[in-house]
Amino acid sequence: MSEAKPELLDTIPYVWVADVKQAIPFYRDKLGFEVEFEFYWVSEGARYGLALMNRDKITLHLRVCECGDGRHTGTSFYQVLMKGIDALHAEYEQAGAKILFPPTTQDWGVRDFQVEDPEGNRIYFFEDV
Repeated sequence: MSEAKPELLDTIPYVWVADVKQAIPFYRDKLGFEVEFEFYWVSEGARYGLALMNRDKITLHLRVCECGDGRHTGTSFYQVLMKGIDALHAEYEQAGAKILFPPTTQDWGVRDFQVEDPEGNRIYFFEDV
């Protein structure tokens, strides 16, 4: 048994979508992520799908289960700490991403903006100022 001090190394948020194949173009074409891996399967009558999407040091896990119980789509909200927020905003604006508010310098010491995917999942980009 290891006695090493615990260390959290990374996080890969699940982004719940209704259809992984339909969600990929938004994350690839509008937000600049690349598909690392995608896989689809059926188990006990339910259809599943997943895709790992990467950009720089960020990985997102697009995930679906068409289980007939109305699971999770459009409920993700996650934050991305970054550098170069104004350039990223300009890139997303040019790509036609849905931007909820433009880069704003907040009183608590960050500059931030948000985007929303077609299913209502939100990404909050921020950098320290």
